[in-house]
Amino acid sequence: MAVSTSAIAGIVSGRNPLEYSASSPYTIFLFQVVIIVFFAQLLHFPLKKIQQPRVIAEVLSGIILGPTVMGRIPNFTNTVFPTASKPGLTLVANVGIILFLFIVGLEVDLNYIKKNARAAFSVGIINMAIPFGLGCGIARGLFDHYRLTEVDLPPVKFTTYMVFIAVALCITAFPVLARILVELNLIGDKVGNVVLSAGIINDLTGWILLALVVTLANAGNGVNTVYILLLTLAWFLLLMYPVRMAITFYLRRFTNELTTGEPSQLLMLLILVLVFISSFYTDIIGVHPIFGAFMVGVILPRDNGFVIRITEKLEDLVYIVMIPVYFTLAGWV
Repeated sequence: MAVSTSAIAGIVSGRNPLEYSASSPYTIFLFQVVIIVFFAQLLHFPLKKIQQPRVIAEVLSGIILGPTVMGRIPNFTNTVFPTASKPGLTLVANVGIILFLFIVGLEVDLNYIKKNARAAFSVGIINMAIPFGLGCGIARGLFDHYRLTEVDLPPVKFTTYMVFIAVALCITAFPVLARILVELNLIGDKVGNVVLSAGIINDLTGWILLALVVTLANAGNGVNTVYILLLTLAWFLLLMYPVRMAITFYLRRFTNELTTGEPSQLLMLLILVLVFISSFYTDIIGVHPIFGAFMVGVILPRDNGFVIRITEKLEDLVYIVMIPVYFTLAGWV
């Protein structure tokens, strides 16, 4: 691997360690991660006293480190969080949220979801219908204001604008919901499973409606939205039956990993590859990649604490480093 001379010499040669360099981007990245994790943990201590989940501290750390607060200090953002370094942070954050939703899927009990499917569906639809209706109601006034003040923008149909506003108001921040449920140890609980299932219904419906808005804005006929729904359902059924059966058969026939509940490095590699393939698939069909990762977590066999050991191998790195980066960037306003 090629390493630049300036990277080797470092501060000894007078090089600024916080200056972004394409040849050694990890230098400032490591510093940024330390700052983010430190701030998130520092804010969590007082917030924990008033029963606030860790995600609140992580989002607040983004607000403080971002342009709203510390960004007003001259050269702070350009020095500590230069624009050129943001893609690296964003990449790690998105990989982290994919792995986090995979872990959440591992902790979800499918039997609970099946038993409480009607309740979860009702909660999800009602939770979405009320803000969706309110969004449609206020869209008229916003649309008139938009047309009067933004005269240089291309024309937009009222129907498209109305659906967009309604979707924006009714969609749930699913990663935030999952983070709160994990923090409160409610993922394996009946209530937690109903809430999580309702959140999935809400978010998936929101992404599908968003795809419909994009189609309408581009003068499409809306058929693509149906394709997205069918492709998502087909992928879940593929994972749920053929893939799950193949994994279970392999583990029981050719290894003792399911019996001992101890996944090998090779198996962890194969599982993570499946997670990323599933995330890639849901992303390219127009659904967020986190749902692909979540599906893989849901379908893995639960025998002898097998999924618990998978979780233990991943959760520290994901929870301590990657997730704080994701939610800090989410609060970066």
